[in-house]
Amino acid sequence: MKTMRMPYAGHVSFLGAPVWRSEEDLAWADIAVLGVPIDMATTNRPGARYGPRAIREASMLYTYDEAGVVAAHGPLKGLTGLYDVDERKTILQGYHLLDCGDVPVLASELQVTFDRITAAARMLFERPLFPVFLGGDHSMTYPILRAWPGHAPVHVVHFDTHMDVLDQLDGARFTHGSPFRHVMTLPFFDGLTQVGIRGILNDEVYHRELESMGFTVLTTGDIKLHGPAAWTDRLPRGKNVYISIDIDVFDPSIAPGTGTPEPGGLTYWEARLLLREVCTRNRVIGLDVVEVAPPYDVAGLTAHLAARVIIDVLGYVLGNKHKPPEADREMVRSSLYPRDPAKGS
Repeated sequence: MKTMRMPYAGHVSFLGAPVWRSEEDLAWADIAVLGVPIDMATTNRPGARYGPRAIREASMLYTYDEAGVVAAHGPLKGLTGLYDVDERKTILQGYHLLDCGDVPVLASELQVTFDRITAAARMLFERPLFPVFLGGDHSMTYPILRAWPGHAPVHVVHFDTHMDVLDQLDGARFTHGSPFRHVMTLPFFDGLTQVGIRGILNDEVYHRELESMGFTVLTTGDIKLHGPAAWTDRLPRGKNVYISIDIDVFDPSIAPGTGTPEPGGLTYWEARLLLREVCTRNRVIGLDVVEVAPPYDVAGLTAHLAARVIIDVLGYVLGNKHKPPEADREMVRSSLYPRDPAKGS
């Protein structure tokens, strides 16, 4: 008789995945999830430090079936898969998922914590797997991206209410409102596409600056007025892409648990359709979901939404197909994981 795993029982990890025991586990992982429980760079309501744990717990809803079993020397089997009725496909079947726990945050020491985030992210980026980072406030995106190895260009697609390109705030240069100001200085930075910007907490000067630099800023008003499909040509194509999703890009009716909410955000489907286009047109090299703040959540709605969006992106990035035979593993991974042209294939 088949034994079912219940989401409300047992240990918590993302999708019930095996939990990191040593760096050797990365050898068999196709997907690695890392929590970044930081909110010391928040300028409004704190609470995002509790986001990674809440997202993991919400993801357990999808673990009624076996979600992966680990033996002493590696996985016996991968994900059994999730049937996406809207896509009419089973996604993630056979892929090996590893929950790497959390970066050890040092309270009140932002730069030390940034260095730890970079070291942990580099360990994932240097392997042919797909990394997912659970936030945590949005300042974490910069230390994650500066870990990118080599010189392969990376275009950033940023879903958010706010542009997050502040030069400084009362003398503070590293806040959750400034990550992309710093990302733009990285040598491999290859452009920025912002999706879902809205509200009255943005600055005209920065808006004009971004557009003058040739970057795309799609406002929520643009998307609501004409629909997501009208803007797909403004999205990048054929690039190495890193996706950063601030949960406040969604309307507070479905994502109340965040530090700086704004009325009138994207619906789940508006964001999903745009994410589908980004993922299927490009080589996505990583994903973060940030600013989930459980103290302000209602019935776990925000954490559940974050978990679901991560699953959707994984489904799109990994091709919505059964995992190919193990002998073909490197060939498939190399198509997902861009290599530094200077180093060859």
